[in-house]
Amino acid sequence: MDLSLKVFNYNSSRKKILVCLDADCTVDKNYLTEIHQSFKQKNISTAYVNFNHPLKGNAEDNLAIICYEIFLRYYVLGLQLANSHFAFHTVGSTMVCDYLSYIKVEGMNKQKAAEDFYFMEKLAKNYKIEKIETTNIYPSARPSWRVPFGTGQRISRFLSNAQNEYLLYSPEAFIILKKWLEIFNNSSIKSSMEYLEEARDIHQSLYDFLIEQKFDSNWEKIRNNYKNSETLQKQKIFWFDGFKTLKLIHYLRDAAFPLVPMFTAIDELLKLYDSSKVIGWGDSKIPPIDIQKKYLEALRIVA
Repeated sequence: MDLSLKVFNYNSSRKKILVCLDADCTVDKNYLTEIHQSFKQKNISTAYVNFNHPLKGNAEDNLAIICYEIFLRYYVLGLQLANSHFAFHTVGSTMVCDYLSYIKVEGMNKQKAAEDFYFMEKLAKNYKIEKIETTNIYPSARPSWRVPFGTGQRISRFLSNAQNEYLLYSPEAFIILKKWLEIFNNSSIKSSMEYLEEARDIHQSLYDFLIEQKFDSNWEKIRNNYKNSETLQKQKIFWFDGFKTLKLIHYLRDAAFPLVPMFTAIDELLKLYDSSKVIGWGDSKIPPIDIQKKYLEALRIVA
């Protein structure tokens, strides 16, 4: 991506777009055209392209990728419900940005894992992440242990029966996140103690998390350094970013709201977000693959 900056024609007024794609992905025929048109017509700076993992393997492989894609989309749906600034997918093969936004965030980071997550997070702190829904990417669902997490690792873990994969974050965690963001992200500027008191009113574990993250000293430092209200609003997003959001969800999972059976969790979250999409399996057992596909399709529509 750095090297590509050297080959753009900077005398041209055309959009100069960096498109990420894995070598083992396939795409729709209109893939490049739709990316170009979306950036040109909507004046987009950063985006991700819609994706669907292909279900072309044997039954066990298909179950593995359905489970993983449900996990991805459920989390983004929870962030959407909470009105999080970071409610977007961070799948590396879907990322697109123009050269100006790439330079603004100082390029791609060099972590050996989760580099896509951190790159999209940096972009989101400076730009609105758009979704290009008029074309699709079909990522590979092959197993791999090359990195400690991601698609390949999750597929391998599912196939090895290393743990119960049919569990998701409790919808309650996203409700708490929503209530916190309504307080923290609104236009008013409060002291750290006022925010912490309101956080404790929402849930003790939210308060405990903010204390652990040293919210009181961090927020007061931000308030003292940035007097402009617009800048302060941006600093809220910089401090309570995508990584802290994920850390809160994990903290709530460990402290107050354990993981929930997958299909119960999806129905509960869909009921809160769009009740018309609820499947209503209503059984403690894991549903057959045709029902799991229905859950995945419902999530593909909303997240």
